Amino acid sequence: MPGVPDLTAAVGATEASATVSASVMVTSGSETPLLTFPEVAKAISALFGDVSAADVRQQSGRMYGNAGEVLPKGVGHLATAFGPVDAKDVFLDIEAGIGNVVAQIALTTNVGACVGQEVRSELCALAVERLRNSSNNYPRLQKMIMIATDVRDAAISSKPPMCDATIVFANNLLFEEDTNLVLSRGLCAMPSARVVAVSCNFCPRHRATCSQLFCTL
Repeated sequence: MPGVPDLTAAVGATEASATVSASVMVTSGSETPLLTFPEVAKAISALFGDVSAADVRQQSGRMYGNAGEVLPKGVGHLATAFGPVDAKDVFLDIEAGIGNVVAQIALTTNVGACVGQEVRSELCALAVERLRNSSNNYPRLQKMIMIATDVRDAAISSKPPMCDATIVFANNLLFEEDTNLVLSRGLCAMPSARVVAVSCNFCPRHRATCSQLFCTL
């Protein structure tokens, strides 16, 4: 499973949140033409442009909750690296923050569903609010699902819809070591994943003979 590093533009660390098991789904709607990059950059700006660093910044002394958002150009390169996708594909963004990556993938690709998992329930709620307010203008956003839960408790390899993902992205550059360990194990056990893109390698000293499970897949 190939990794795609160095795509992130961190906007600051954020506060940690308790595990929230509830999920919110925006029901699927009719298909509309895919947006071009200039169109999607404008759409993402309209959706999330007024979200400030203060909205996502962590509280003092809380090192776990980190919000890093990938810029539209980086998401565009990411989508290109995925290769051809169709309605059978499910995209999963691990620790999706305000949902901008999930939204851009929904607007610019033919994936059947886009799932965002986020530990901070307030960021998840912010994403859902923006999506609901804009789904009439951008019907492709209606195939998005936002789930508020800690990735360490999310059981991504066994719990729908996360376990159905064929394409997974994790902006894990600022994740704690134990979170990356749980994530790597979960990714290895995912039944349908064919592409995994991460911003920080799970095995920084990787070599051709590496026996780490993630490296052998």
